[in-house]
Amino acid sequence: MRSWLAWLASHIPAMFDAALVRDRAMVERLEARLDEEYAVDDEPYCSVCEASIGVFHGHGDAWLHYTGQGTAASPVELFDAGHEPVIAWRLAGGR
Repeated sequence: MRSWLAWLASHIPAMFDAALVRDRAMVERLEARLDEEYAVDDEPYCSVCEASIGVFHGHGDAWLHYTGQGTAASPVELFDAGHEPVIAWRLAGGR
């Protein structure tokens, strides 16, 4: 079924566009499902000090401690916590 729908969507995309425009309730259900799916993402943190950790381009493939949110108001800054990160996972925004 999935393969058939994928083939159909790739060969006749206008049909899906028309269906989405006509069925607003279906679009809302799909958006709610996507929002729900991405709302429960986990994020890595250091279980020793509870700081956020991540792997950063240009800094190798090691996990590094950081502060900040990655925005203009709160840029990400790497720091040395004095220990190697011990990776654990928590709900995003759970600090």
